[in-house]
This record gives sequence, C-alpha cells and structure tokens, in this order.
Amino acid sequence: GRWRAGVFTPANASTATPTYAAFLGIMSRPVTPRRAAVRAAWLGDVRGLEAAGVYARFVIGLPPPGDSDAAAIEAALAEEAATHGDLFRVGAVESYDSLLLKVLAFFREAVASVDASFYLKADDDLFVRPDRVPAAVAQWDADGAGYTGCMFLGGEMIADRASPFYEPHGPLFSG
Repeated sequence: GRWRAGVFTPANASTATPTYAAFLGIMSRPVTPRRAAVRAAWLGDVRGLEAAGVYARFVIGLPPPGDSDAAAIEAALAEEAATHGDLFRVGAVESYDSLLLKVLAFFREAVASVDASFYLKADDDLFVRPDRVPAAVAQWDADGAGYTGCMFLGGEMIADRASPFYEPHGPLFSG
C-alpha cells in the first residue's frame, strides 16, 4: 500500500479508501494528571492529527469490580471525553496486574474499530512526535514491516532475521 496526501491506499484495495496511517494508543489510567500534560505537550489537536493521518487516543480500561469510586470515575471520564474527544475505552479492567490484558484489548478493539495501516502503543509518560508518524509509517510500509519496535526481552539482541523477535535496530541498544 501507499500513504500519500493524507490517504493510505492498501495494495489490494480496488478503490482508494480514506484511512489513517496509524492509530496511536496512549495507555493511561482512569485518574491521572498525565493526560493534561500530554495534551499541553503534543496532543492538543486530535482533529489536526487525524487530518495528518494519525488517530491518537488515550486508552483507558474499566474500574475494577467493587471499586467504590467507579461511578465518580466513569462520570469524570464521560465529561473528559465530551470535552476533549480523545479517549478510547477498552473492555479490560484497570489494574497493574492486568496491564498486558489492557494492551491486548487495545489492539483487538482498535483493529476492529479504526482502519489504520499500523497500530501503535505508547504510554502517557512518553513524548511522541506525531508529526513524524506518517513518514515512519511510509518507511515501515516500504520495508514490508509487520511489526516495528524494540523486542528487547533482556540479554542479547536477536540478530537472526528469520526470528520473529529479530531486532533490526539492535546495534542502537548495545551496551
């Protein structure tokens, strides 16, 4: 496929379908001041980012069962969503022990609801350059990437191109 002039055209598409270069999911807790900091730093204009091909949303799960503050948290999130339009709720419970389940829920629900070339995961304590995402997507697409990121699992970087955990940028992480 090709990403050009705000539209990604899949290689197997019969007609050009407007879509996003990337869905950037920013993992965030239900109650945190970090979202305000991210909005002030780089996510102030989600509609402008969408026009540039980046669909960026804070990913928030469900309050744990029995949480006495759940109703207040849900009301605050509904108000925040109405004000900013940048929340993506997933059906995974929010807890430190279920972080992986939340990430998996994000990818599953994002793929089912937003048409994008790549689905990216970030955290709300990370500074992202969303203006560079479309160029990165074009590079990943040209390279035929199905996954990009650091697969560092501890120990040595995997240099075998045949491995599903191959890390092409391994030398950058040496030492």
